[in-house]
Amino acid sequence: MKVLFIKKHSFGRDDIKRAFEKQGAEVGFFDGTDAEDRENPAFSARLSEALDTAKPDIVFSSNYFPIVSNCCNEKNIKYISWVYDCPHISLYSYTVLNPCNYIFLFDKSMYDEMVKIGIKNVYYAPLCANPVRMLTAKEAFEDKSLLEKYKADVAFVGRMYDEEFNLYERLDGISDFARGYLEAIIEAQLKVSGYYFVEDVLKKDIVDEMKRVTNLEATKGGAETPEYVFAHYFLGRKITQIERHRLLAAVAEKFNLKVYTPNDDIGIPKAKNMGTLEYEDESSLAFNGAKINLNISLRSIKTGIPLRCFDIIASGGFLLTNYQADFADCFSDGEDYIYYADEEDMLYKIDYFLSHESERKEIAANAYEKLKKYHTYEERIKDILEIVSGQTNI
Repeated sequence: MKVLFIKKHSFGRDDIKRAFEKQGAEVGFFDGTDAEDRENPAFSARLSEALDTAKPDIVFSSNYFPIVSNCCNEKNIKYISWVYDCPHISLYSYTVLNPCNYIFLFDKSMYDEMVKIGIKNVYYAPLCANPVRMLTAKEAFEDKSLLEKYKADVAFVGRMYDEEFNLYERLDGISDFARGYLEAIIEAQLKVSGYYFVEDVLKKDIVDEMKRVTNLEATKGGAETPEYVFAHYFLGRKITQIERHRLLAAVAEKFNLKVYTPNDDIGIPKAKNMGTLEYEDESSLAFNGAKINLNISLRSIKTGIPLRCFDIIASGGFLLTNYQADFADCFSDGEDYIYYADEEDMLYKIDYFLSHESERKEIAANAYEKLKKYHTYEERIKDILEIVSGQTNI
């Protein structure tokens, strides 16, 4: 079996390659620069030539790229994509209907929505982690004294969504009524965990006002609605920004908190901003060094388990997370991880597990053993190939 891997920056790329190889595949890479373009004749020509030369049985990519799908469809080559982003607007490209596609989604609600609108070549595949690589990073660290810098009572690794390109800020100029309506939606959604309703409550007049100030136009060849784009790309990130600031500020008031983020100023004076974390090399150290690791999911991830959670568990870390329904497919609350319902509950559980070390370590160890058995890249790629081979001959 020959696999052509579309090479772009993505977490777990080398782990996925090794997982394919353990299934007996020969894996080659193709430069995926410009793969996100919906139309790019030069890229299409390069990929078409590579397909003719390499003659792969499968083309694989992390995330789905319409331009890759079209090239594979023309050559009658199977295209497997494993989507780890949510939202992922490319899923609303009409190319998802191409018969060459095998699209694996990490968020079950996203999978359910695609099936509901009649997309038949989508499948549910949660994310995973490499426990060997994650813990090896810690064991191989040359200067053991430097490990001290990663020790913390509580840690959070992730973006604060304060970047200049925060899309919500582009809504400057909307009417006072529209602004008030959006702020009310944001505050209402912040009070609800486990159900993202923003897209459902965006009224047409509000959407029209948002379109007026942003000049939003439909993507060529795409079926996504303005409500989808505004709810997930504009408001979802803003809600996450506010939530992360509020929750982390509350934690920092009571506990030793380290935040690993590319943002220079997170606006939480009592938190220690550790700056950018080199994810591949350092994340295991941070996750393992913290007594409690927080997950505060991007709100547009409706039910899926973020990659951060798998990597925390794979590092031997203890996970305290907001509620995400898909956890029930992989782990057990109270046995493998702990979820919090709101800010008050989060603070109570941090205090409890900081003072119950043996219970905390037992939960982390349970999760690690379960991940090592069921949720590695080897297991996930094996499952994916079994699904694909069950549909057609590889």
